[in-house]
Amino acid sequence: MRIFKKISDQIFGYDFFICYRQADARSFAEALYQELTTSKYNFDVFWDVKHFAAGKNIQMMQKRALKRSTRLIVLTSEQAAVPKTVMDKDHMLEEIRLFKKSKSRVIIPIGSEKSFNLPNSVLLSEIPDYPSNLCIIDDGLASSSQRVSPCTIEKLVNDFTESRQQVKQIRLLSLAVVILAIASFVAVATSISANKNLRESERSRKNIEDVTYFLHTTVRETLERQGRSDTLKFLNQSLLNYLKGNKETLEEQYSRFQIEILVADAKIYLETNLYEEAIEALAEAERVIKVSPEYFEEEHMHLLKVLILGKKIRAYTELGDLEKANTLYLSADELLRDIEKNHQSAAVNAGDLLLNSQIQYLERLDDYNGIKRLLLNRVSIYDKDDLVSNDFMYNHILNLTALSDRLKSEAELVDCLKYAREARSILEGNQELMSDQSLRQRVYLALGKALVKNGLNREASAELSKAVKLGKDILSRDLSIALVTELTIEATQLQIFANDAMLRPTEKFRQTLPSLCEVFVKQRPASSRPIEVRADCLITEAEFLVENRDFAGAKKTLNAAKEDVKILRIAYNFKDSDLDDLDVRIKELEIATK
Repeated sequence: MRIFKKISDQIFGYDFFICYRQADARSFAEALYQELTTSKYNFDVFWDVKHFAAGKNIQMMQKRALKRSTRLIVLTSEQAAVPKTVMDKDHMLEEIRLFKKSKSRVIIPIGSEKSFNLPNSVLLSEIPDYPSNLCIIDDGLASSSQRVSPCTIEKLVNDFTESRQQVKQIRLLSLAVVILAIASFVAVATSISANKNLRESERSRKNIEDVTYFLHTTVRETLERQGRSDTLKFLNQSLLNYLKGNKETLEEQYSRFQIEILVADAKIYLETNLYEEAIEALAEAERVIKVSPEYFEEEHMHLLKVLILGKKIRAYTELGDLEKANTLYLSADELLRDIEKNHQSAAVNAGDLLLNSQIQYLERLDDYNGIKRLLLNRVSIYDKDDLVSNDFMYNHILNLTALSDRLKSEAELVDCLKYAREARSILEGNQELMSDQSLRQRVYLALGKALVKNGLNREASAELSKAVKLGKDILSRDLSIALVTELTIEATQLQIFANDAMLRPTEKFRQTLPSLCEVFVKQRPASSRPIEVRADCLITEAEFLVENRDFAGAKKTLNAAKEDVKILRIAYNFKDSDLDDLDVRIKELEIATK
């Protein structure tokens, strides 16, 4: 599998790797990372704070990242200079030496005039062709502000622009190599299957499974994190062709892999608003189950059918074909009742798989009482004594938070708070679930929201503060989790509301929202959701500025919000009815700022 790992490194590499000393260059490294990764430049930059994951082998991740990088930026701060007496185990020296093993890549030192002239610096002596090669002087590295000069960014961009197209071509060529390798594998596997003995055929089958698993998991995960939906579709189609060429060798695994890929295809289509294509992929997955039922255990087959039905309900709901969505909704209910007769635990899992699609369908019908009944039913199922595993408790907590969120009328506020507190009680009583930071964030946000609804703003602020802190902790380790970003934005907005109600300062919370919104947009570039969230945040900020009589600032913020609403209408085909709430708030602000 090494060949595929090497190819993956080529396809999904970094444009820059930042090498620096934490003690005196961390802020400069962060500022440099933020500048290079903005939508203006959109470089892929490796900065250890954002990419090293807790609990993983740091040295291995460091070596892998260096191999995948095209340029090494070395921040030659004063404390980065290593004297000749200290030669071993300095991480900056190790990074430079590892990077130099590939002669085709470039090292760019950035420093102040003082740091570039420090005597006996082993670090500078390790940089090839220094100082005759590209060398950037930026005194911001030595200043207390640690700001990156625009000239530094300009030089880095100009230097890289010439080779960037070539780098892209190499990565595309590497992807083509993957596909060609698959095609070659097909021929080899077919030959082995036809001519070798059973043992060799089994080995061939295992190799094919490994290739499929590698492409379907490792490569897919990278593409999903980078939001490359077009490449994902291409990968899926290539995988399906590959599987067809190895159908006889793979035997029962063929159908299982095929369904996984088709369902993954449907997920991509749903996220990119290609609902008809999603329906086609799901119909093909249903056909595979129908013609190959012997390859699936009964319980597994039921869950697959439910998963497919749920996605089809969502697709038809989004297309506005509510009659078809209703037919599928009733079919799903009937299937759940059939499953429940023989497989109680499977029925619970199946119900949770369907839940979001059912809620979405009922929302389109404005049937909010139906949503509450649905959620109350899900919550009551978990009161049974035999459903005590962590997986069931996890879903129970999510259902409790969802139910709490839906209870909004005056008569429902007590129950709203009751269910949110129950979710926190179950969570904090389970040590394993408490280790899930993402789940904790969702629970603290749900409780904070319920407390705000009940006017308990002081307690709400404390819970929302936990939710925000957890979100930032998660994003500091992995900046790709869109759901965490969205929940952090929501928690921050509610914290602003709660603090404002208590006449507490809100400035520091309001300042974090724009950067969070930009992160969300980058995480999900093909989705309308980040634009909706950003528009809402901008309108809320404009409303705040109007209240504080900053009409000029409100007008500027409002114009930015109007641009986002325009994008939703033109690029994402939003109807006027979809934007009623935002439009009303915009008109009120237009009157207020005249």
